[in-house]
Parts: sequence; structure tokens; C-alpha cells
Amino acid sequence: MDQILLKRKAEALLVALTQRASSDSGVHALLVALSPLLDSVLKGDVDSPVEWRDVPGERQFIDGSLGELGDIEKAYAQFKIEVTGGASPALKMIRQSRGE
Repeated sequence: MDQILLKRKAEALLVALTQRASSDSGVHALLVALSPLLDSVLKGDVDSPVEWRDVPGERQFIDGSLGELGDIEKAYAQFKIEVTGGASPALKMIRQSRGE
């Protein structure tokens, strides 16, 4: 687990959420739901992968309006990938083929 990358993704997500939380109730709800996990990551308390299902917020993108907020969705996805153990070999291959 790459702690530096994980913290960087947590910080990016926190910034994105904080910027919009006061003007969007869905973003505020996501920030509240993710705050304990984000705080733990930023303190360095998360040293093993979290289960995919244990990262709050996925339903808010599927069922709610957060899927329309590309920057929030991207930051959330990148954080979720890192906190659950990082990119899989398949994802790494896809990223390589895209030049990412």
C-alpha cells in the first residue's frame, strides 16, 4: 500500500468535497460519510487495504446526483482505488494503453 499516494488522493478528495460541500447537500453528505476514513488515512492509521464495500459513498454516485460532478467523481474513484489496495494489474494495463 503506497501511503504517500494514498494520502495524496485523500487530500485531493477532501479539497474537492470541501470546496462544494456548502453549496451542494449531496457533496456535504458524502463529506460527512467519508470524514472518519479520510481522517484515518491522513493520520497514517490506515496501513492495510479497506474492503471495497466499506468505503462510503458509492450509492450517492449511482442513485444520487453526484455522478454529474466529474471532478468529485474522479477524486472519489482515485481515492477508493488507493484505499482498497491500489490499481489492479488489469487497471494498470488499461491505464498504460491509454497513456495515463
